[in-house]
Amino acid sequence: MISYYRSGRLTVLHCGNRACSGPNTVTSVDRQRGVGYSSSVTIGADGLPLIAYGSHPGPVAPFTRKRHLKVVHCGNRACSRGNMITTVDKQPAVGFGSEVVIGADKRPLISYYDGTEHLRVLHCGNRACTFGNTSSTVSSDFDGGPMLIGRDGLPLIAYADSTDDRFDVLHCGNRTCTSGNTTTTLGGYPHNLSLTIGRDGLPLTSYFANATSNQSAGEEVLHCGNRACTSGNTKTAVIGGYGIGGIAIAIGADGRPVLAYQFGGELKVTHCGNRTCSSHNHAYVVNGRSTQFAAPAPALAIGADGLPLVSYVVGSPSGGQLKVLHCSNTACRPHP
Repeated sequence: MISYYRSGRLTVLHCGNRACSGPNTVTSVDRQRGVGYSSSVTIGADGLPLIAYGSHPGPVAPFTRKRHLKVVHCGNRACSRGNMITTVDKQPAVGFGSEVVIGADKRPLISYYDGTEHLRVLHCGNRACTFGNTSSTVSSDFDGGPMLIGRDGLPLIAYADSTDDRFDVLHCGNRTCTSGNTTTTLGGYPHNLSLTIGRDGLPLTSYFANATSNQSAGEEVLHCGNRACTSGNTKTAVIGGYGIGGIAIAIGADGRPVLAYQFGGELKVTHCGNRTCSSHNHAYVVNGRSTQFAAPAPALAIGADGLPLVSYVVGSPSGGQLKVLHCSNTACRPHP
């Protein structure tokens, strides 16, 4: 299941098999013009997809107007019929960087930011987000980042602080992030954050770090020492140098992290040698033919067969092309 922005509309691709080689189903879920940017999809407690996304209908307007956060609760597994669309936040200039997850109470939670760079969390009142929703601001300086539910049942959000150009992790004090939240600064100058939970129950985050006075530029992985990332954290430089694009991280069937990213116009995958990516990592070029990416970040998931899948967009003379790579082994090694 892949949600994406296509020709000004929210679109969903439902794969016909585990490798997405067909027959796939493509559906325009929200056909209103200007909707579908910053989409995030998850599977709800009822087994049906739920998508959070931004909406900017009508003619181009100032940044602070007509940008809303919307949710579609799909009527079937392919989102091809019976869909229910709800505008969940009508405040001006919201819906950017949306991330949707299912909380411990089986209700969706959505993190997103607004035009004044405030990080907000919306807790849905039911499984379809059609009523009883509550939204609260959890940080005043935000520049995008992922959210997940930790092993303690509480939300965890990694994000870049746009004011101080630093890397923060917010651990919510309750299921709705309305009180008891703690924020920990873990580093500086991050880009393209990705977040997952390791086999040990502790968070891992990957990101691109700019060069500073005491470190070189490159891709790093941070393994948290506890569930809130407040202490005992270890940081590892996985790949050095500039030219690294969007990064995605997931935990493979062997318990080791897998990272998908752009590097020098190529799509690459790094298979970590241990749970913290501190040694014996192996990087592979999985698509070296596409030299121009039309989107900054690939998406990575581990399929039901235990093998990684990477979705990404490449440029072409006729426009962008959505591609899916299904790895033949847990490391994405081209020649096992």
